[in-house]
Amino acid sequence: MLYLAPLFRLGSAKARFGYADDAAILAISLSLEANCRSLSTSLQEALDWGTTEGITFAPDKYELIHFSRRQDNQDPSCTLDVTAGPITVSENTNRPYLRWLGVLFDKKLSFKYYVGETTSKALIVANALRGLRNTIRGIKPYLIRQAVTACVLRKAYFGAETW
Repeated sequence: MLYLAPLFRLGSAKARFGYADDAAILAISLSLEANCRSLSTSLQEALDWGTTEGITFAPDKYELIHFSRRQDNQDPSCTLDVTAGPITVSENTNRPYLRWLGVLFDKKLSFKYYVGETTSKALIVANALRGLRNTIRGIKPYLIRQAVTACVLRKAYFGAETW
C-alpha cells in the first residue's frame, strides 16, 4: 500500500479508492460522455504513473460500470467505453454487476445480486451448523449461538454497510 499510495493522489484524490492491490476510479457527471472523458483521463494518468514507477497493471481485470437513473443508459451493450492509449474498457454484457472487494454493484445499485449471493453463503454455513444441534448428543445451545454469531452472521453481514 505504501508503494501504491501516490497512485491514489493523482488528479482528483476524491475519485480514487483502493485496498491492497485493488483500485477503483469514480467519475460523477451529468452525461456518460463526460464521465468517459474523465475516466479516460484518470486511467491514462494511472498508466503513465505506472510506467514511470515500473508497475504493470492487468488490463484483463479492468471493469467498468455506469450508474445512471436514465433508462436509456441501463443497457450495457449501448453504453460508452473508456479508452486510454491502446486500452479500451467496456461494460461486461455477460453479467449485470461489477464485483469490487467482494461486493456486487449492479447498475441500479439495488444490490439484489449481492444480497442473494450473501444470503446463500450464510444459509450454507447455517445448514452445516444444524448437525451440531442434536438435543441428545449435540453441543450446548449457547455454543451454537456463539457459532452462529461467529460464522453465519459474519457471512450475512459482510459488506452490509455498502448498501
